Amino acid sequence: MKNAILAGIINILIVLNSYALEIGEVNIHGYISQGYMQSDKNNYIAMTEDGTFKIKEVGFNISTEFTSNFRAGLQVVSVQMGEIGGNEPKIDWAYGDYRWNNYIGIRIGKMKNPIGLYNETKDLDAVHTSIFLPSSAYIISLRDSLIALDGVGLYGNIPIGLAGSLSYYGIRGTTTIEDNGSTAKYISSVNILNDVSVREGDSNSAKITWHTPLDGLKFAGSIFQIELYIKGKTTDHYVWPVKLGMDMDLYKEGKTLNAEYNIKPYEVKVLSCEYALGNFTFAAEGNWTDSHREFDLKYPDGKHVQYSYVGPSLGYYTSGYYRFLDKFELGIAYGEYFIDRDDKDGKKAVKTYAYLKSLGLVKEVPADYNFWHKDLTLTFRYDINENFIFKLEGHLMDGAAQLMKQDNPDGVSRNWFLFVSKVTFIF
Repeated sequence: MKNAILAGIINILIVLNSYALEIGEVNIHGYISQGYMQSDKNNYIAMTEDGTFKIKEVGFNISTEFTSNFRAGLQVVSVQMGEIGGNEPKIDWAYGDYRWNNYIGIRIGKMKNPIGLYNETKDLDAVHTSIFLPSSAYIISLRDSLIALDGVGLYGNIPIGLAGSLSYYGIRGTTTIEDNGSTAKYISSVNILNDVSVREGDSNSAKITWHTPLDGLKFAGSIFQIELYIKGKTTDHYVWPVKLGMDMDLYKEGKTLNAEYNIKPYEVKVLSCEYALGNFTFAAEGNWTDSHREFDLKYPDGKHVQYSYVGPSLGYYTSGYYRFLDKFELGIAYGEYFIDRDDKDGKKAVKTYAYLKSLGLVKEVPADYNFWHKDLTLTFRYDINENFIFKLEGHLMDGAAQLMKQDNPDGVSRNWFLFVSKVTFIF
């Protein structure tokens, strides 16, 4: 019923308002986008080898200023990125914002996480040249964990004389992760657990941005933490007994066991730089993620086996975008992502799997390219008019670290190409 009501609101507003609407002090805006994806090998977030239109977004937002210091608004968005998002209308953000002065303001409600340069605007086609933000720093499969928090936020801007100014934004709250969402699918994909249920704990996100005296140049540092408590079942528990030195004959039987998998916390740290000079924009970001994992495996005889370790991943990219005519823009980006930043070439992981195979615990040894993902992206953007945007994008990929096993049951290839196109209507 809730989804039906939200969908009805979206449809009514879209039908009634072909363009932005202002009623008194109330502003209403929105967007509709439809894309197409096709890959020559491998399926990326959807069955892209066959071509798919499962890339679309619909959203509207409404906001107003009650006083010069207080404003409020909300945005409802329906997203479908392959099987991610489910094309169901959901509240994207909704908060009240009171600003005492330039130094401090407070927001209460649901807010986008200030992670990196673009997490807060990642769904807004109009402000980005590319269709997909660089996947090395903005991982689509973890969208529901990273996108927003319900809680309280503080923000402000502090002048620092000739050195420019510092802006800050911090949020304390919690996020909602659905059992059939993108994070749950990712956990199943990397052979941790299946049939998972996720309970989220407290979350924090914060960002400090240095706006330098050089116009258009800024640096930022941001951090995000979330606690996840996951229950599920596993047949892929061979790694744990090997590391614990236990009797492995039990695991060769392939029994499905109950397990708990807690991440306390999943921590993302990002360093960012952006320089906008006229029609040219340069950006670079590095993303360090530490996933502090605790496993509790429950055996049929009631015994528990516990194990913990830190999963350290790394992603970085650089990009450049240039608007060469009023309506045309070109962009190029290159990024790399590694599941284990201490094993960038995947050789340690391959060696571990080869050892497991020698013990009869696994049937196949994955290729090293399953542990990295490198993406060279070219984008073309054409602003048809002030309401329509058309984009074309090509991704030359090396590696399979961000491919889901559910989408690729027959295995993956190392080198592949992804084509994406998208039309967006904004009002």
